[in-house]
Amino acid sequence: MSTYKAMNTDLKKLQGRIATRQRWCEAEMKKQDIEMARMYEKDVKDLTDILNFINDGDYESAWSTIYWVDTAVREEIPVRLYNFIAKENGAC
Repeated sequence: MSTYKAMNTDLKKLQGRIATRQRWCEAEMKKQDIEMARMYEKDVKDLTDILNFINDGDYESAWSTIYWVDTAVREEIPVRLYNFIAKENGAC
């Protein structure tokens, strides 16, 4: 398993972006916009799954999940981290 110097920084950024989406979900629930809340809730789940796979060193599952998520969710993954996972899976 290889890593890069800024990986911990990028993982913290991803955690922050997950937390932001969770706050958005909660805000939408308060406004009783269930559809938007569910969308953000799914985003949180998808990003958390990706984070957990990365933390476990399971880059193949992380990449598979990244491949299938919505573009807006994919764009929440820090670029260096995204490129690292892609490279680990032969996508670059």
